[in-house]
Amino acid sequence: MWLSIQFWNKRKQVIFLLFIRILTLFILIDCGTELVTIENLTYFKDAEVHYYKIYDNYVDEAEREFMHTQDSLSRLKQFCKWLNQNDSFSYENINMQGILLEKTSESVKSIQVNHTFFRYNAVEAAEGSLFSEEDYQIDSMEDIIPVLVGSEYSSMQVGERFVFHYMGHQLEGQVKGILNSNSSFLLRDKIKGLNSYIVMPSLEFSRSPETKEEYTFQIKLYLDKAAGIIISEKPARVIKNEIEEICSSLNLIPYGIEGYYFQEKNIWGSMGKELKQTNQLFLFYIVFISIVGLAVESQSRILQLKRKYAIANLNGFSKRRMILGVIAGITAEAVFPGILVMFIDSILLKNTYLYLYLWFYLLCTILVSSIVCCSIMVQKNYWKDMRGKKYGTYSSGTDRL
Repeated sequence: MWLSIQFWNKRKQVIFLLFIRILTLFILIDCGTELVTIENLTYFKDAEVHYYKIYDNYVDEAEREFMHTQDSLSRLKQFCKWLNQNDSFSYENINMQGILLEKTSESVKSIQVNHTFFRYNAVEAAEGSLFSEEDYQIDSMEDIIPVLVGSEYSSMQVGERFVFHYMGHQLEGQVKGILNSNSSFLLRDKIKGLNSYIVMPSLEFSRSPETKEEYTFQIKLYLDKAAGIIISEKPARVIKNEIEEICSSLNLIPYGIEGYYFQEKNIWGSMGKELKQTNQLFLFYIVFISIVGLAVESQSRILQLKRKYAIANLNGFSKRRMILGVIAGITAEAVFPGILVMFIDSILLKNTYLYLYLWFYLLCTILVSSIVCCSIMVQKNYWKDMRGKKYGTYSSGTDRL
């Protein structure tokens, strides 16, 4: 213990080093979070992919006529099937439709998504699991709807059931998963967190409606489902022609498209790659400089403490014990900031998935600094200059340990 304390004997220096270590760890966590976000969002991966928002042209009288035409629902279902199963593009369904919780009479934010949504956005379950293919299929409005809840609904349990109202109809939901606090999705040019959302699957009815109420619900549902986002490398003109062709064959008023992320995608897509590279380089330099800097600083302290360690050696302390004391001091200097940063981060940011990398970095600093110090202390020259002097007694107060 005495040998470890000697390694920290300069209070101001130790406080400064602890501050630098804590600051470095927070920078590493921040850069790591940015890299994970960029890596998980396809939006940043390829600047050549275009996002097109599609919309229907059923307004006023045309909408009323369409909803009361007998085969409108079947034609709409075929159009949605074509969108979801098209090989020339990906179709992402994101509908922002709030729901009303019956138990609390509270209106909450909700989003309805298809399976493509999870491929293009950073969404992970902290408890339970995400949707499977079967979760999108239901027979009737009486079926239990699986849902995912954001981290703000952590009081809910996986498997818990609740009644809610969606598009004016009462449904029953069951919590399948609770999302982690870092889950997010892209909406136009904004990254939005899912902490306050209830996520529903974009439902597919396997059978035709049996009542007027169910028919109205289904046709509203499929109109929403057909207003998603097409993700493709093709130019807008080609996508527009494909949509007009399928609409003509199904006797639908042609759907329109707009360049949802056309200009923004090209700008931010290329910047996303540069941002990722910049973050990686910055992270590498921070790690490299901090490890080397801490090793050099430890080396400097070992040389400064040379006289005291020589005195200790002459007074019966073995070199092995002193080397272990130095390693213990280096380890404590690394572990204390690590625990403090983890504690603060767990309260404010909750980037728990980065802790493994944080401790790997700390282990590297401990190993490098320990190797540098030990390589100096095992050399005969480290003790040579002190052998000819007597340190059994102290000549003055300044010589005291």
